Amino acid sequence: GGHGHRQILVAFAGCVPLLIGDYVHQPFEPELPWFWFSLSVSQAEIPVLHKRLEAVDDEQLARLQSNLPCAAQHLMWTTMSGKFMEESGA
Repeated sequence: GGHGHRQILVAFAGCVPLLIGDYVHQPFEPELPWFWFSLSVSQAEIPVLHKRLEAVDDEQLARLQSNLPCAAQHLMWTTMSGKFMEESGA
């Protein structure tokens, strides 16, 4: 459960995870480069979060979304669901 589990569910649902926090490591980081498929903001940026989200252009959003299926598949593989995606684990 907890924060990391929710981020995995968000990614698996096809939504770009929004990571808020300072010095918070995500599941399987650094082996899994979360910056390829998520947005990250510090706690100090919360008051201007709307500006950070508005600054994400269509190209950046499309790149993050295109990386989501692969990331979600690997995240789901390593959770309690096991071989959910029929992946060999290689």
